[in-house]
Amino acid sequence: IQYEKYHAALAHLDEFERMYGENPILHRLRGDAWLALGDLASAEREYSAITDGALAGYGKHGLGRVEAARGAWPLASAYFGDAVREQPTNVRFLNDLGCALFEMGELDRAEFQLRKALELAPADEEVKDNLAALESKNGKSNSAPNSVSTPLNLSGATR
Repeated sequence: IQYEKYHAALAHLDEFERMYGENPILHRLRGDAWLALGDLASAEREYSAITDGALAGYGKHGLGRVEAARGAWPLASAYFGDAVREQPTNVRFLNDLGCALFEMGELDRAEFQLRKALELAPADEEVKDNLAALESKNGKSNSAPNSVSTPLNLSGATR
């Protein structure tokens, strides 16, 4: 998955499961691969399998990413919020919640989530870019508003 070879990743995950048995992390990784391939139904099935237990935050975050891919921002926001409640310091979850809130026009709430993410990971370029785009849209920045018409960036499939 790290090298964007999603079909191969699915084969390796199947082989791992055959050799060592089922493991919840396999659902997370399969969900990431299916999402990257655009098979939202398969991704949703995999993420749904881990919405309880140790990986619940990742399952809920994955479901949020599926809904974001469908353009269902209120549902995506709800799943991302659940994921943040599971892992309040996960920068990827905070970033994606901020993006969903931005898409729904809730700019102040989006900014709050992105600022939390930035304070947790000050060097994270994706979060910095998203916050700059939001501030530009919100009129709080002196930078040129060239990214105002574009959406913020959800975390990558492999994060």
